[in-house]
Amino acid sequence: VFGEWGFVEDKEVYEGVVRLTKDGQRLRNMIMSFNADIVARTPKKKPFFWPEQIAGFEHMYDGNDDYPYYLLNRTDENNGEMPTQPLAYYENPEVPQANAYMLEAATAAVKEVATLGVDAEAVNGGQVAYDTVNQLNMRADLETYVFQDNLATAMRRDGEIYQSIVNDIYDVPRNVTITLEDGSEKEVQLMAEVVDLATGERQVLNDIRGRYECYTDVGPSFQSMKQQNRSEILELLGKTPQGTPEYQLLLLQYFTLLDGKGVEMMRDYANKQLIQMGVKKPETPEEQQWLVEAQQAKQGQQDPAMVQAQGVLLQGQAELAKAQNQTLSLQIDAAKVEAQNQLNAARIAEIFNNMDLSKQSEFREFLKTVASFQQDRSEDARANAELLLKGNEQTHKQRMDIANILQSQRQNQPSGSVAETPQ
Repeated sequence: VFGEWGFVEDKEVYEGVVRLTKDGQRLRNMIMSFNADIVARTPKKKPFFWPEQIAGFEHMYDGNDDYPYYLLNRTDENNGEMPTQPLAYYENPEVPQANAYMLEAATAAVKEVATLGVDAEAVNGGQVAYDTVNQLNMRADLETYVFQDNLATAMRRDGEIYQSIVNDIYDVPRNVTITLEDGSEKEVQLMAEVVDLATGERQVLNDIRGRYECYTDVGPSFQSMKQQNRSEILELLGKTPQGTPEYQLLLLQYFTLLDGKGVEMMRDYANKQLIQMGVKKPETPEEQQWLVEAQQAKQGQQDPAMVQAQGVLLQGQAELAKAQNQTLSLQIDAAKVEAQNQLNAARIAEIFNNMDLSKQSEFREFLKTVASFQQDRSEDARANAELLLKGNEQTHKQRMDIANILQSQRQNQPSGSVAETPQ
């Protein structure tokens, strides 16, 4: 894979992605080796003595043993005073200052060519914002874009060759390890044969026989993309009102992007909720079962508007039955009153026949007055009964109209068992 490739005066020129760093790295390695050789060859700091100072104690200074103290001769053979300290020391050679300067310059030259993005120490110390880190890393990726593009071309060619080999030699079931989009690995079985219970025919699962297109993608790692998605979702959560469906959706999506130990339960819960809501498509038979159970549970639950309409309908039917009972009761009371009136009329006729002729005219006038009063009361009672029945009928009609409107709205609404996937 070429890092840089082109033509200079009709001559093909190519180099690797680390070509520009080799000279500086070689110089740095040479300086480091020279300094290491100086340190390795430097002896320990040793003192200088006159032979008379350590005469008889030479074994203490041979360097083989570590004594708690060392002895010196105080006087010579003529009883003359001798110095009680070493005459001098063997100094260690120092690293040349030019080497230190060249080492610093070579290291800086290598870092300038091989840009690694933002400084890791600055990031760990919290001195650089997260967005700034992403922008600097993206700028560093642009510097190696040619190499990444060439790498993608080489990887695609490798995939085409591997695909042609596998297509010809893989003819029996075997377990292989595949890499998913999130970077995790999964073991699957190729060329597995099963029997379709509906048709009775054999089917091959994960059949790789055929001709396929090979695609490659060289970009930021999945972990970097996940961190960026988490930061964007957190920003959206701060701007979305709590308690809304959008806030719940963003929160569950954030849970699915969590990493680390101890968050598996939260991540699985969020994944299950997204599938049951219909936002995420199921990928496994277990997830498909979750979706089916959620749909069945929603079908078993009645719509609150429909329940309200049914309540209004039942209440109207009860009031209609009550009005009918009141009508029958009024008819019965009217029949009783009519019978009582006929009985009273018969009694009055009997009394009238037994009266004297002089009093019959006065009694006749009294009966007319009583009859007129009873007729007025009967008409008032009949009018009140009609008003009561009309009021009950109007109330029942209004509630039936409300129930019909709610039911028609429920039928016109689209089914909400499976939510659409947001784009």
